[in-house]
Amino acid sequence: MNTEQGETFKEIVKQYYGAGSQVDQNTIDECIKNVEASGLLDKCRKVVAEQEKKRIHIGKLSLNRVACLICAVCSALLLCGFGYIVIKDAYDYDATGWKSKTATMDKIEACDIPEDTLKKMTTEALVETVITYPYFSVVTAYSSPTAGLEEGIEALNQQFGGLKELMTREDAYQCTLDLINSICPDILDLKPDDDWDEFMKVFNEKNKTKFDIIHLINADTLLKILKDYSK
Repeated sequence: MNTEQGETFKEIVKQYYGAGSQVDQNTIDECIKNVEASGLLDKCRKVVAEQEKKRIHIGKLSLNRVACLICAVCSALLLCGFGYIVIKDAYDYDATGWKSKTATMDKIEACDIPEDTLKKMTTEALVETVITYPYFSVVTAYSSPTAGLEEGIEALNQQFGGLKELMTREDAYQCTLDLINSICPDILDLKPDDDWDEFMKVFNEKNKTKFDIIHLINADTLLKILKDYSK
């Protein structure tokens, strides 16, 4: 966003949180990030680009002002929840009752997440949703040291859309790295294959989160996927 768009966006945020409210910069930054993640900002830019090509001017408004107004309207729609809601929490698989199912395919179907829900998630929520997916291990099950993770990624994408959506996010790698460090700082410096007991000792001592060792291993695998296979 340019300066003019940013100021208008700030006013929209203040109106949303209430007249006279003091909105800190972190809140502004988070709202801007959510707008950009939603794709609405790109749509605004495309509209303005078309206007510029056709040399369309609305009254005395400059193109910058038109762009600002379009972004402000889209931002207001996002913030007020008209047709778009930003999801900040990871998907709750336990609430689906997947564990009570008998057949594996029924369990997989119960853990399926609608595409529009995935797109509305923040990248942080999406990372957590991916690493806690009950069948994330299909990635390594269908992979090999020689073939790599490609077949495993394809197998996972056939039953779960979370990874595919995450791989479109520019900040996916950094968010995954941040999550790993929050689970167990400096854990990436250790090599579990060399000394598993020492690895688990460090993990149990440093981990103060809700995530277990399986989630950490999944996150490490996810980091490799995002580094080597994201376009």
